[in-house]
Amino acid sequence: MRRSLPVLTAVAVLLSCASANAAPITLGSPLAGTFLESSCGPACTLVNQKVSGSNPVASPVNGAVIRWRVTGASAVPGYEIRVLRPSGFGEYTAVGTSAPQTPSGPAQQSFATNLPIKAGDLVGIDTPAGGALPINHAGGEYGGWVPLLAEGQTQAPIGPIAGELGYNAEVQPAPTIVSLGTTSGSTAGGTSITINGTDFEGTSAVKFGTAPASSFTVNSESQITALAPAAAAGSVPVTVTTVAGTATSAQLFTYVAPVVPPAAPAKSCIVPSLKGKKLGAARKSSLAAGCRLGEVTKRKGITARSGKVVRQTPKAGTVHAAGTKIKIVLGG
Repeated sequence: MRRSLPVLTAVAVLLSCASANAAPITLGSPLAGTFLESSCGPACTLVNQKVSGSNPVASPVNGAVIRWRVTGASAVPGYEIRVLRPSGFGEYTAVGTSAPQTPSGPAQQSFATNLPIKAGDLVGIDTPAGGALPINHAGGEYGGWVPLLAEGQTQAPIGPIAGELGYNAEVQPAPTIVSLGTTSGSTAGGTSITINGTDFEGTSAVKFGTAPASSFTVNSESQITALAPAAAAGSVPVTVTTVAGTATSAQLFTYVAPVVPPAAPAKSCIVPSLKGKKLGAARKSSLAAGCRLGEVTKRKGITARSGKVVRQTPKAGTVHAAGTKIKIVLGG
């Protein structure tokens, strides 16, 4: 049976409140119970103002409507949801509309969308001319606009009218960043940091200042692991973007240039004094000083075993390139 939307004096609407959750929040009807078909006749905008169960009708958070559901709708094109922002004195302003959809029939259906919403906003539904939207008369209240409320228009709805409309919407809260597990890293990039916060589902971007993270992994609704990209020395905020908005960290991530160790001094040969040393000792002393033993000359009657250094070239105490050869003469 079809029922027409009665015209009643507009009254102030009391908004339901709910706590922000870490998962999408359902606004409006739980879609339980018995719904009877109803129609505005011409195209109209309808909105649940009270519903059965614990679902809020006003968004408790800033975020985005990511999907909506309807039950008992007609297979007529033009169904869409509309964000309604309280303007005072029981009036609402239409501030955003989803793409129109055509239900395939009265069975419950779900449609994806991406529609910004603020805390306190309600979600209404535009029903096309000739379309139906069922009502559960066991509880709830709704209101409406005939003809439908145009984008940017501010007006109080007709109502309240007893009954609960057969649609709802899911709101993804905007993300928040509570803390950064690491707040500094090398300008070369590659520092792994843990980002702690809320509502990270569907994260599409993580940035360090304006530079995208080298990579990131969403570990859970409340944690992301990201690799910092290379950047110049300095401090930048970290941001996380989802379909519901962008969160900016209060803490800054500081890029620090790596400490470059001083260059090792160039190796050299500081010629040791070899006079009086036997061949083996002269060789060891030369190596220890960064030099090498070069040509060995033996005076007549002197052997390598018996001889001692009586002359050397270069002179002791002079500095030369590492590995310089020292010539020696062995005598008695």
